[in-house]
Amino acid sequence: MVNLLISNKNTIELDILAKNLTNDKNYIVENATTGKDTLSIYLKVHPDIFILDNSIADIPIESIIDRLSSNPLERKRCNTILTLPKNYNINIKHFSKINEIVYKPIFNNELTNIIEEISLDYNTPDLEYGEVDLLL
Repeated sequence: MVNLLISNKNTIELDILAKNLTNDKNYIVENATTGKDTLSIYLKVHPDIFILDNSIADIPIESIIDRLSSNPLERKRCNTILTLPKNYNINIKHFSKINEIVYKPIFNNELTNIIEEISLDYNTPDLEYGEVDLLL
C-alpha cells in the first residue's frame, strides 16, 4: 500500500485524481485543504507521496516545504510533487523534498503516471534472506 496525501483547495484535476486513486486498492489517500491541515496530516501519516498544489491559501507552499525540510526525518525524503501554474515564481530554499513539478493545466494521465512511477519504490515487496541469496 502506498500512502498518498493530496493537498489542494479546489483544483478540479486533483479532485478527480483523488477520487480515482481512492478506488485503487494500492493507495490510501488523505486530503487536506489548508496549509495547517497539510502539515498536521503529513506529520501524522508520513505519506509516501505528497502532492502539493499552490491553491493552498493560509500557508505558502514554499513555507510548507521549508517546514517539512527542517525535520531531520523528512529532509531527505524526495516524495513531493508540486502542481503549479506555468507562471508561478517559486522561492524554495530546500529542493531535496521535491521529486517532480507538474505545470497546470495537467494533461491526460501525466500526474497519474508520475505517481505510479514513484509508488514503485513503496509498493515493492520486501525480500526474505533466502530470496536475496537466490538472486545473488
